[in-house]
Amino acid sequence: MTASSFVLTLMLIATLAAASADHPAFWLLLGPAPLAAVIGAVALVRSKLGQRMSQHVEVISNQ
Repeated sequence: MTASSFVLTLMLIATLAAASADHPAFWLLLGPAPLAAVIGAVALVRSKLGQRMSQHVEVISNQ
């Protein structure tokens, strides 16, 4: 099991637990929502850095 699949499994378990709780919005705000936001931000930053690095390599190789 990779680290990303482990984290996604934890998010699924936390979401299911929040759905069966008395105050699901509270538990969603504490558990999987911030984790999903962090995962999305990391993926966005990695994709932007990948694009920037590939553009930088093209400029160097064209000279």
